[in-house]
Amino acid sequence: MNKNIFETILGVIVIIVAIVFGFKLYEQFNINNQSKNYIVYALFNNSGGIKKGADVRISGVRIGKILDVNLDNENYKAKIKMEISDKIVLSKDSVVEIASDGFIGGKYVRIISGTDTKLIKQNSELENTKDIVSLEQMLGKLIFLTTD
Repeated sequence: MNKNIFETILGVIVIIVAIVFGFKLYEQFNINNQSKNYIVYALFNNSGGIKKGADVRISGVRIGKILDVNLDNENYKAKIKMEISDKIVLSKDSVVEIASDGFIGGKYVRIISGTDTKLIKQNSELENTKDIVSLEQMLGKLIFLTTD
């Protein structure tokens, strides 16, 4: 009898922990689509291999995600479509760059907030972009500097 009660209590605890863990995952990955996030675009000469679903961050804090990466047919640049939280207000002069989480880490979009009073609106384009510098480019510059 004691063993059955212990197993029942243990089972209930496991179920509660699983439910709490599920809610935390739900919160973490922002599955809730009830917020009214807005869409912005940025054009880059080199997308650096960034993928759909990657983070958009300000000061290391996730504020959105990449919805799409494709080629702009007018100027042959990488066009990145981003979904930004409606709680974040971006100014027109914000700087957008593709960054990396280290040598092996994934890529993400870093936004450095500007000071302009004009704000970005739905479906606007962030014009102040910086292309990613690849490891090959850095090594090439280093080799060029050492040969001089």
